[in-house]
Amino acid sequence: MHFGNNIKYLRENKGLTQSELGETLGVNHTTIGGWEKGKSFPYFNTLLALRELFRVDLETLVYKDLEKDGYSDMAEEKSIPYVNRAEEYETEINELKKQITDLRSEVERASLATQKVEAMAIRMELVEKELRLIGAERKKE
Repeated sequence: MHFGNNIKYLRENKGLTQSELGETLGVNHTTIGGWEKGKSFPYFNTLLALRELFRVDLETLVYKDLEKDGYSDMAEEKSIPYVNRAEEYETEINELKKQITDLRSEVERASLATQKVEAMAIRMELVEKELRLIGAERKKE
C-alpha cells in the first residue's frame, strides 16, 4: 500500500503544504502528516474528497506507487467501458453493503475500546470493501 507516499507526492505536486491540504479537507495538518507517515488513514468521505481534489481514482491512490509510476487524470478512468449486467452485480452490491455496515460497527467498537491498531486495521478493510462496492456499482451501471 502506497497511500501515505501518494498523498505527499500529490500534495507537493499541487504545491500545497500540509496545512493548506488540511484546510481544504477540514482536518488538522497533523492529520495529513499522520497519513503521509502511514500512522493513520482517512475516513471514506475524506478519501472521496482526495479523489476529487487530486483527480485520481481510489484504487490508484491507495495501492499504486504514483511517485514511481506517475498517475493519470480520472478523465481516462471514465473512458473504461462497463458491461451493463445489473442483476449479476446486485447480489455482490448487497453483500458488500452488509459487510461495510458490519465493519463500521467494528471500527466504532474498537475505537471506543481505544484499540487503535485494531481500529485502523478494520478501517483499512472497510475502505477496501467500499472500493469494491464502488467497482460493483459502476459495473452495474
